[in-house]
Amino acid sequence: MAINGATDGKGRFYSPLEFGNAISHIDDLMNISDDPEKTPYKSKYSARDEIEVIRKDIETAKVLAIVEKTSQAEINLSKSMLWRLEFRLGKIGTNVEEGPQDHYVYALSGVFDNRPGDDFISNMKGFESDESIDNDYFTRIESDQSTLSKTFGSYANPSYTQSHLVEVVELLNLAGASECNCENGKTAMAYLLTAKFLYADFTCNNPAAVSESSSLDSQHIMTLFFLAQCCGFLQNVGLSAKYSGLTTLLQLRSSLPESQSPITSISSASIDLNDWVRNVGGLADYYSKSLGNNVQASHLLDACEFVIERYNNDSDNDACNDEEVAEIKKQNRAEIDRKKADLYLGLLDLGSEFFVYKAEGVGVEGKDGGDVSVGGGERDKHLVVNFNEVLVLDDSNIKMLNVDEIDKFVSSTKQADLFVWARDLFKECVASLTSASKFFVLDGYVTDHVDICLQRSRAYKFLARCESDEKRKGAMMQRRAAALEPLLKDLNEQAYLGLHKTLSYEVGTSYMDMLDLKLYRIEKKMNDSPTGYVMKKSEAAKCNELNKSARKYFSHFVKTYIPNEKLPAVFAKKGVTDDENTPEGCESRFNYKDSDSDLLMIKDVQVDDDELAGFLRCHFNIARCFSKMQIVGGELGDGRHEVVEAIKRSLKRFEFVVGYMGAMKKTDKNKDVFVAELDIAKQILAHLSPQPCLAQMPFNRFHELLKKGDIQSVLTELVGPQKNQNEQRGRMMEADNKGRLPLHWLAAKAKDDNDDDNSSNNSSNSSKTKTNKTNNKTNNNNRNNNKNNNKNTLGHTAVQMVSLAMDALVSQDNNDETPLEIAVRMGASPSIITLLSLSPSAARQMGYEEMQRLFAPVSFLGQAMLRMIKRRAWGGCHKLLDEQGEEVVRDVLKYMDSDILREVACYGQQRTDSLVFLALRMVSRHPGSLTAKSLQGLTAKNLAEHPQFKSCREIVKVFSLTSKQVSSTPFPALFRTQLPTMHREIFGTYNAVCRLIKLLKGGSSGERFFI
Repeated sequence: MAINGATDGKGRFYSPLEFGNAISHIDDLMNISDDPEKTPYKSKYSARDEIEVIRKDIETAKVLAIVEKTSQAEINLSKSMLWRLEFRLGKIGTNVEEGPQDHYVYALSGVFDNRPGDDFISNMKGFESDESIDNDYFTRIESDQSTLSKTFGSYANPSYTQSHLVEVVELLNLAGASECNCENGKTAMAYLLTAKFLYADFTCNNPAAVSESSSLDSQHIMTLFFLAQCCGFLQNVGLSAKYSGLTTLLQLRSSLPESQSPITSISSASIDLNDWVRNVGGLADYYSKSLGNNVQASHLLDACEFVIERYNNDSDNDACNDEEVAEIKKQNRAEIDRKKADLYLGLLDLGSEFFVYKAEGVGVEGKDGGDVSVGGGERDKHLVVNFNEVLVLDDSNIKMLNVDEIDKFVSSTKQADLFVWARDLFKECVASLTSASKFFVLDGYVTDHVDICLQRSRAYKFLARCESDEKRKGAMMQRRAAALEPLLKDLNEQAYLGLHKTLSYEVGTSYMDMLDLKLYRIEKKMNDSPTGYVMKKSEAAKCNELNKSARKYFSHFVKTYIPNEKLPAVFAKKGVTDDENTPEGCESRFNYKDSDSDLLMIKDVQVDDDELAGFLRCHFNIARCFSKMQIVGGELGDGRHEVVEAIKRSLKRFEFVVGYMGAMKKTDKNKDVFVAELDIAKQILAHLSPQPCLAQMPFNRFHELLKKGDIQSVLTELVGPQKNQNEQRGRMMEADNKGRLPLHWLAAKAKDDNDDDNSSNNSSNSSKTKTNKTNNKTNNNNRNNNKNNNKNTLGHTAVQMVSLAMDALVSQDNNDETPLEIAVRMGASPSIITLLSLSPSAARQMGYEEMQRLFAPVSFLGQAMLRMIKRRAWGGCHKLLDEQGEEVVRDVLKYMDSDILREVACYGQQRTDSLVFLALRMVSRHPGSLTAKSLQGLTAKNLAEHPQFKSCREIVKVFSLTSKQVSSTPFPALFRTQLPTMHREIFGTYNAVCRLIKLLKGGSSGERFFI
């Protein structure tokens, strides 16, 4: 039906019948979904064109009627028509991917335009800017209906018809969703809560009308759905879960036939099974993993099973649809089986852990014989989302417990009953996993299938904790390995590297647990035998076989972290030449000699912080396995040499672990990783190494830097507010494979540079040309500056190291040399030799500051100046500079670079002549400090101008000078320019006398002499 607009330019009003027919036609156009591919929105554009014609007619007629003051009833009717048109324009804009723009806002203004002085849009948008409105506010509204009524009750209209209200609620839903997409969460909540209240108000007053139609119920379900999404955006997870549960519950209720009792069939046309099961399953994950409410999670999964079993295709004749529905049911059932298995597995994990604590008498109180009430009907009151309102669910055979109930249940239940409960959980878990694996097969669902196998392995692991029979426990551990070992041989390592890591670690752990159990049983026999039990040859061989298997898979795990370019040739060769399609080729990938496995100890392998613990733990476990090698046939049997070699390899592996952690750069994420195991490794090495007081390490960061002669980097590592002195003190006492501490290497690198400088000076003095002389003079100055800085850095570093580890002064390396003996032999500077000649007791008595004053005077003076600047003791700074020689002052300023100048910028807010004079003295002696930058890239001028410090104007002026200006201008001229008053007070009389003498000698009276 085409819409004919007015042609006289005056517009026209539409009768309710005309408007209703036009709206129906427009809705039909909007619902067309089979437009041509090249013009996919043709029908919707046509609908928009017709809306624009009608809207123009009504708006024109409305304006004329208002001006002429005629037909108030038609004016009021036109408002209702206009908001319905705006609402559809917003829907069309959303459907054609243009967005609703402001059409929803205009429509809502028209809907709620009947209350004088009440602006609905402004009121709702006021939620967004009101800081007092937060998640708690919306939670209170949900739990307190009076608050909901008080806030939104004024927008209810008794004259709403059901069809009218359906459009209003849909408009509020779409407007709320649009605001939420624009990240206006509070405004969206206000729109959606208005829709929720309007539905509740209408259903209370018109219960019969609602029961006859599902349109309003459908919109209410959408309201709850959007509320769940919006609460999630506002990070109100609990309320979001509640609304999600209500949404799924009402969706299911609306899809069930009223005539069926009991329910035997659910139509595929009434509910989207994939979406519904995914939403309910997600809710189950939230309640179990985030809240520990396993009862609620189990109830939700039972509801999913109920719906899946009764989900049927509508058409009996459509074989294709029957197959699709059957596949959908199969997939969703497999997903729910995995979630149920995960739920049972988590409960079994915690329950078995508490079982072990109870068996060991750790932290468990109470007496046997109690129980925890977990009956199905009795737990309904604890359900936040209760599907028993619409479904009849069977009670579970499993005693389901929430996380906070497990401790009480374990402590008050007999141990025999606990094992029965754990065994039932295990059976249900394995049954669910077996069912899920029929759909998630290896060929097509590799990751899912492997995850199911891993869950089955963990189920055996957790049940084994509760098993008292050691033989049965060993069989469970064997099944763990048997479930996973074939997967490692079937999966391509390059394509599934992450799965190879997970599987190899799990299998290696399984074999090591079997080894520990086997050794425990043998030790028990030895303790129980009155005459002494000697390990049988077969038992020792079995232990070594399990040991080898564990090392094999741990080594494979470690290998996966090594890049191809660093991978030892023996491993690379196996990966290239072996045929992975044959059992022999697959097996050969894991058969390495112990000497091959040792090649995997590569110190510069980079491992992410998230995986660092597993990487180091595998090396640690390999070391443990080597230490548990058995001599076949007892102490007099064969294989003694192999056991000795295994012990050596164990120590070597522990050394690698300690060394790797020592050289690793610490971050916030890895600083607490592997702490307990590292302490064990250090204790083992301390007991078994030749020097028990030192942790023998193949490498250390301080060793590496000192070997390179990078003294500056060592000092940077040692000083700073974030450095941990206890950790640094430990590093100073760590020896490398030559038995040398860092102080030994400092002594070896502390060579005196005077000879080199003298030869350089002689060479430069022999130059003949003036240009060469100038260049050589510049080079000599630079060389002397570098030499002085190096000398000062060396002294400062030496004092730092000695103060951290004074006992290192008398420690000896593998050649029985102390740091002092090395320094003398290598020709170290006299100050370093004098420092190293101190005894530990003399160094302690002297203290850090006194050692710094004597052996690192430049850094001592620099630190003293920094402390005085922080106290704003400018006079003290001048006194310190006056007491020192010109060269010493220059050395201090150059060694501290711009640190002193930047400190002046930070504390120079209050202008004094003494402050400005100090700044001038420093920049004139070291102009380069003006351009030197801090670690943050800031110069002294930047800091002086920074809003945080705001130095006085005179300091900013001094720091604005360039190095070239300072170097080319005599200090008196700078002084006169920057401090003219102070200059006149000091040099006024002197200048007057100079002028008088000049005049007496006949000079011009206009000449002036300034200093």
